[in-house]
Amino acid sequence: MIEHAKMESQIFGLRMGRAEAVDLDPISFSQELLNFEYDVVRLKLPSKNPLAEISLKKTGIPFALSGIIEKFWISREVFDIKPQMKSGLTFEEYSPQWREYFRSSIRDCFSDQSLGFFDVPYFRTLVSPDLQIKAFTNYYIHQLDLFQKNLRGWCVLLNGKFVGFLINTVQEHTTETVLAGILPAFRNQQIYREIVRFSQNFGKECGKKGGYCGARIQNIISKCMFISEGMKPQESCLVYLLTPFFGLQRSSPQKSSFKTGSNPLNVIDHFLEKKLGYWKLDSLQLKLFYNWSGGEVSFQMIEEKASTAFALMGFISSDSKLLGSAWMNLTL
Repeated sequence: MIEHAKMESQIFGLRMGRAEAVDLDPISFSQELLNFEYDVVRLKLPSKNPLAEISLKKTGIPFALSGIIEKFWISREVFDIKPQMKSGLTFEEYSPQWREYFRSSIRDCFSDQSLGFFDVPYFRTLVSPDLQIKAFTNYYIHQLDLFQKNLRGWCVLLNGKFVGFLINTVQEHTTETVLAGILPAFRNQQIYREIVRFSQNFGKECGKKGGYCGARIQNIISKCMFISEGMKPQESCLVYLLTPFFGLQRSSPQKSSFKTGSNPLNVIDHFLEKKLGYWKLDSLQLKLFYNWSGGEVSFQMIEEKASTAFALMGFISSDSKLLGSAWMNLTL
């Protein structure tokens, strides 16, 4: 079920994964997370499943809601080919000569946004925004360079000048805009409307039944644009970030040894009392992947602010296998 995200893993020095499901089996899913020791997994679930978050909680793995993506749909039967309104605007299909334009424009268009895995504060403290954008950009450039029939990209040119881009997937009956952007200097010039229309026309000319566009639920401008171009809200998906091993294998945290028979909750109390006397435990999520009753414990503060902190503890066996973790929100 989980796809190893090799490119992100290599860039971040973490084991990253992506997954998508309709109905989540918490037992088999959590076992796969643990067997392959994923640091971070990005999981998409349909919002129409009322039990999605309940299933996630049953895994016992720490998770956070990263975002909600709302999809919009238009049937090709409800519109004729739409005319282009912006004078001087053209679309040129992606080729290697445009690679660096795409690379820089994706960075410029999305550098101020949380993308992919990264809409969780404590992740951003360990993985810099520059690395996040690098991974996000490299993924799409790599996919475009494969020149697969089910992925198409276009440069958006205004009087011959590169001003934006569009990337669509092409399935048997549908197309979908997966990424589009306009350089900041050329926004508010009706170019985005032309991109939406071009995408719709492309699907119709290919004989597809219809097309999708998506936007984060808080992206009011894009959603209003889709509706004004005849698209209807169709479905939405929940994007979760699961962090079973995150932070425990990345750095060299503080380590202590505890005798056989030790209880994990007592160990946590010890750390709070002896090493973090001025911090108070606000919330705790303890997950033992396997039985632990003594051995080595790692500890690190991942994020620390003026009056709040986030700390992570790992329970390690005598043969250096990670047996469990504790995620702690702390306050002064």
